Amino acid sequence: MAIIKGSVEITKKAYDTSVAQQTADDAKKETIEINKTLTEVDKRVSDAQSKAYESLEKAQEGFDKAEALTEKVDANTGAISTIKQTTAGLQTEVKSKADSSTVTQLADVVASKVSNADFESNKTQTAELISSTVKQSVNLNGNLLSDAAFKGTLWGISSGSSSIVVDKTNTHGDANSFKITGGTTGGFPAIIHPFFSEKSFELIGKKVALSAYLYVSSTVKPSNEIYFELCGYPTDNAGASNVNVLRCTIKPTEIVYDRWVRYEATGVVPKTTSLGANNFYRVLLRVNNNTPVKSVVYYAKPQLEISDYATAWKTSESDSASQSQITQLADNINLKVDTGDVINQINIDPKGVIISGKKISLDGDVSVLPGFKLKAETIDGGTFNGNSFIKAIDIRTNDGNLPVEIKGKSSIDDAGIIIEQKTKDTTSGGIISDSRSILNNGLTVGTALDAANGDRRIDYTKDYSQVSSSGVITPNLVRTSDRALPYWNGTGSGDFSKESALFANGISVTGANFYIGVKTEARIVDEKGNVSGQTLTYKPIRASAFTVASSRDVKKNIEDYTGDALELVNGTRVTQYNLNDEDEKIDYKRIGLIVQESPLEIINFNGGDSIDLYEMASILWKSVQELDAKNKALEKEKNILDERLSKIESLLNLD
Repeated sequence: MAIIKGSVEITKKAYDTSVAQQTADDAKKETIEINKTLTEVDKRVSDAQSKAYESLEKAQEGFDKAEALTEKVDANTGAISTIKQTTAGLQTEVKSKADSSTVTQLADVVASKVSNADFESNKTQTAELISSTVKQSVNLNGNLLSDAAFKGTLWGISSGSSSIVVDKTNTHGDANSFKITGGTTGGFPAIIHPFFSEKSFELIGKKVALSAYLYVSSTVKPSNEIYFELCGYPTDNAGASNVNVLRCTIKPTEIVYDRWVRYEATGVVPKTTSLGANNFYRVLLRVNNNTPVKSVVYYAKPQLEISDYATAWKTSESDSASQSQITQLADNINLKVDTGDVINQINIDPKGVIISGKKISLDGDVSVLPGFKLKAETIDGGTFNGNSFIKAIDIRTNDGNLPVEIKGKSSIDDAGIIIEQKTKDTTSGGIISDSRSILNNGLTVGTALDAANGDRRIDYTKDYSQVSSSGVITPNLVRTSDRALPYWNGTGSGDFSKESALFANGISVTGANFYIGVKTEARIVDEKGNVSGQTLTYKPIRASAFTVASSRDVKKNIEDYTGDALELVNGTRVTQYNLNDEDEKIDYKRIGLIVQESPLEIINFNGGDSIDLYEMASILWKSVQELDAKNKALEKEKNILDERLSKIESLLNLD
């Protein structure tokens, strides 16, 4: 069995049927099994490598202390070759200014390493494992933490009752953040970087700087400290206790709220902790939630670097560094190439072959043997050539008193999906050919469906939609007498509360707006709707704003209104009233105008029984302008009178 997992781009159209759905479900199950198999393989390889590394590390301590059996140095080039021997094994090493190679031979392990400034290759061989790796070297002067922009899925979480999610809204520059919302049962929720080894970066005895950006919401202020730390471990055991070798603690009194602030800590990495030797490390970004409070804390751009202080944040070179690995066990061969969080892998074992990749391309002639099965949720792009991509479709159905048997075959080509079908009346034995085709520009039905002649008939009582040559039948729009009749353009025997369908002149939705097409105006009425012989009862609309299209682009014949707006306002009385469907003993009285007593300027002529609020507001606007003009005129007249009075008082010496 060969399984290909990834984006395989091979056909132009998606074929969606119940069979295709079942295939998609099977593909999902296969994906789960594939991931499970790859995880198990990775664990077996990791366990075997760990045993080998443990032996090599113990032996290396002896080699580091042992004197060289022989050593040669070239004073001109700086090249050195060394041979060391202990009871555990033999080690040879050759170095130049740019390159080095080491071969270590123990009773149970043979390991070799070749490196230069840019690359490193390793080969490890034991009785159960042969593993070789080639990888790009990582600049130790940069950020040692992978995916520090939180764009991938590398970092894990330990949240307890708290909520920890990647946040793409409260970002820091182009980097995402992790959002921690405090829980209700306490604990120390953490965002966790995966283990990395001492051998990778050789941190022991070096001064390192650990930094991160924090954004703390002032809505609910934390009652405990926030802290992040670098922890050391003897093994890469995720269940081990966390003993820090470096911690940055921010007390509640030191927190700066509602903006991004960078915090840092520096220190020298010790050789051991209370757990033992620092063979592995990981970074944890945490909140002390032991006094539970619904605080909100964001972490962004963590950085660990070999430095006396925190430098400008940068992404890790390991995010783009590539690595390839070939591993051979007795019953398994595994080939893996990864760059950052993108992993491509081929695995072979007695069960079959797994190809897992971000993108898989098959170029040239590919032969498929009998028994080949393809399971996928979707198949996109390219073409299939063959006699029967979709084999004969055999359908046997019984339509009440009309037993029919349908057989056919289908094909896919550039014209679309073609279905050729023969329908047999099992009672009379008559056969009718019926051809249907699904083309790129829509659905075409060939021969009309005719139940009387033995064809599969349209059944209006069904709860699913059907297609015939005469149109589309949808149960919510076309019903038989055993179902509710539709409300259809103002006709019908019932009301909105009983009907399940409505026709309008046009309804459409875009990405931003909702459109209703009508000939005159849209009206909101009660559940009885617009039924012949019944009085309409209107209902209110609630929204945050009501706007009127008022751009020059939608108007013509524009001119100033010269009527006396104030006279219109003063000539129209304001009344109190109840609507006809309201209970005057319960409902409050409304305040408003009577359309029959109102000026023509504010009446809506679509029906003549309503008032246009926009025109009414415009008249009020004009009346305010008129009042303002009168007020200014009176004020001017007053100023003149005041000036004349002042002169008279001056002449009469009334000061």
